[in-house]
Amino acid sequence: MINEDINSTVIFLDVRNFTPSLKEFSKNPKFFELINDVYKCGLVAISSFCKENEYYINSTGDGFLAVIMGENHYIKAYLVGLILVLHTKKWFETFYYNKKDSKLYPCEGKYFYGIGMESGHVEKIETPTIANKKVETYLGNVINISARIEALSKEHGRAPMLFGPTLNNLLSEKVLGVPYNELIEEAKNMKAQECANVEYAEMNKINLKLLSSYIFEHNLKGVDNPIPIFRLSPTQLQNLKLHEWEFLKKIPSDISETFVKLYKNFDIP
Repeated sequence: MINEDINSTVIFLDVRNFTPSLKEFSKNPKFFELINDVYKCGLVAISSFCKENEYYINSTGDGFLAVIMGENHYIKAYLVGLILVLHTKKWFETFYYNKKDSKLYPCEGKYFYGIGMESGHVEKIETPTIANKKVETYLGNVINISARIEALSKEHGRAPMLFGPTLNNLLSEKVLGVPYNELIEEAKNMKAQECANVEYAEMNKINLKLLSSYIFEHNLKGVDNPIPIFRLSPTQLQNLKLHEWEFLKKIPSDISETFVKLYKNFDIP
């Protein structure tokens, strides 16, 4: 068995109401085409940013798990999440458009899926080849946390993508030059509310640059202590002016160019 400890960012995408949808649309090939397109969207987006040895993606049946590794894994994973949010919703809306009488159709503005993301260590486990096959998988607490963050998105119907504090701090500190986690601690420890408000104002400036908002600390199943959670703003993403987005100017040009291309024109085979 080969074990390898790796820095990574994990993406966990889950389709809402999959089991009842499967029951209702089991004879509708377009439903299976829709789910297939979700898988392909993830694979196309990830492979556009990452080399073949820099990612692992696996179906979870009603979604997928992806582990993004290598240099700038946190930037690439974050941008993959934006591409998924930007393009995937319309496919679900197209499929469900004439099915509003179905109890599965969500209320206006809500999403058909959720995405949870976080950064941390994973361990690669690979068996020796036996009968021309081998098992390769990744284990780590960050995978559990990403799945729990995704589950939390069900409580925030208009927030299709949530992410954790480690990913947020990597983005804010390494790209924007501001240690966000220190701002949170300073705000929590300030006795005077007016002083805390100054810190929150600084945090909001970073949030705007990341198209996100801080939705405070949440308790996650299997996680000992509450952790800060961040919510992507679909409205900010939809109305994004690429030439004005500071974040895009601070990341490697090859990554930003790939994002711009996928943002403007995304096709799957």
